[in-house]
Amino acid sequence: MEMAFSSLYEEKCPFTRDYNLIKNELKNIDDYDKTCIETAFHGVNQMVLGEWGNNTACQIILVTDGSTGVGPMSLKESLSTLNQRTSKIPFPVPFSFLSCI
Repeated sequence: MEMAFSSLYEEKCPFTRDYNLIKNELKNIDDYDKTCIETAFHGVNQMVLGEWGNNTACQIILVTDGSTGVGPMSLKESLSTLNQRTSKIPFPVPFSFLSCI
């Protein structure tokens, strides 16, 4: 599965082992409004659970623009508010399934 992310996430191709398909989709990803890695992690969690549930281990490869983001949706902000979160809005890592990032 390939997903593009910013303040939202979008599935670009389904789960596959076709590396050529993945490479082609990577070449066609556009720039979006901002970098929000937390959004990407929420998206990965939703998509993996939707496809396989929580009993399948997954390897996750995160390709970014090199930025951790700026402002309220940045990785710095996400990590600095970990202790202030409620169970309704948890940080998505660790995932609900076995994984390796």
